[in-house]
Amino acid sequence: MDHSKLFDGYDLSGIKRGEDFKFDPDRFRDVLKYFSLDSLVTEKNGVQRPEFSGNMDDVVDVSMNQQAVTRATDAKPVLATFGLGPCVSLVGYEPSEKVGFLTHYSASTEVNNSFPNLLATLYRIGLSHDGPTRFEVRLVGGWEREDKLIQELKTRVRHGTMFNMEIVEEDTGYVEEGRSVALDTRTGELFSYSPKNNPHTKIPDELEIMEMLIPCPADLVYSPR
Repeated sequence: MDHSKLFDGYDLSGIKRGEDFKFDPDRFRDVLKYFSLDSLVTEKNGVQRPEFSGNMDDVVDVSMNQQAVTRATDAKPVLATFGLGPCVSLVGYEPSEKVGFLTHYSASTEVNNSFPNLLATLYRIGLSHDGPTRFEVRLVGGWEREDKLIQELKTRVRHGTMFNMEIVEEDTGYVEEGRSVALDTRTGELFSYSPKNNPHTKIPDELEIMEMLIPCPADLVYSPR
């Protein structure tokens, strides 16, 4: 099937954000693969984590080009994402405040806008860099350890914020099946995550995946109430 024909008659002008968009069928097939429920299996490589088996009503699903923040006392204290192939997730946890964030950044994500928006959300919910706030940050995903996206995220975590953030784990490098990750802010524990077990998970369709390939800032899909 020529997937580019799905663009015919569809107005993408509202989401181009001034960028010229060129359809890349190879990249589309890669993303389509990682967002297929049929392709999701427990990772055979990378960091081995137990699979999250808690209440799925507690989970915020974070998809490609999205990010979220929550805390232990919130109605949804768990953040999760899947389909991390070339995409990279920043998973941050502050143990004293029990606040966490999780991103799903791709090559299409405008990190220069997305990361500052994430920091602004942390300030908005009451965190301050003047206190003892200390985020433990993990990088999950990416195909090559020297990916441009991985290097940019490491630079921003280390030098692009007044918050005390430390990268404590880099679970990066090629994994054929892709990666998943879930953060439970009640305990700070990380899990692998299977959306097959979550009845609330919405798998993006082909047109939505095409929209994900257009350069844009990451949407903040959840923050503490």
